[in-house]
Amino acid sequence: MEVVVREEIVFVSSLENVWQRFADIDTMESFVGYGPIPGIAYATWIEGDGAQGSVREVTNTDGSKHREEVVAFDPHHRMEDRIFGFTSPFRFLVREAHDTFEFRPDGDSTQLVRTVRFTLTSPLWWPVAALALALFRRAVRRHHASVAARLPG
Repeated sequence: MEVVVREEIVFVSSLENVWQRFADIDTMESFVGYGPIPGIAYATWIEGDGAQGSVREVTNTDGSKHREEVVAFDPHHRMEDRIFGFTSPFRFLVREAHDTFEFRPDGDSTQLVRTVRFTLTSPLWWPVAALALALFRRAVRRHHASVAARLPG
C-alpha cells in the first residue's frame, strides 16, 4: 500500500539556483525535520557521485540512518531518490519511499512539484501512517522554507 505527500512551491530564484540547491549533497541538512520526524545531519556518497545509480548514506539528527539511491537524474528538470534501509523504528512502518522533484521555470522564478510516495510494510499501518504523513508534510514545508530563505533572488 502506498501513501503520498505532494507539495508545490514557487521559489523566487532561477531554475539553475533551485536545481543546485536540491541536487547538492552538502545542503541536505536544510531538511530539519518536524516533531518526531528527524532532520538530516549529513550525507555521504557510498556509490557514485550523484548521477543516476549513485547511492548516498544519510545520517539523521536522531542518529538513525537510511540510504538514498538516485533513480532519475535529468538536470534542471527532474530527479528521484529511492529511500530505503531505514535503521529507525520507521522501518516497521515503511518499506521504502520515492522522493520525486520536478522543476519548471516560471519567468524569473522556479516551480517545484515534490511528490513523496511511501510504501507501507502493511495496510494495517494506515492509521499510524496518516499521522506520520501529516508530520512529514510539515517537515517538507519547513525544508522548502529553509531552501527559499537561502536562495539568491
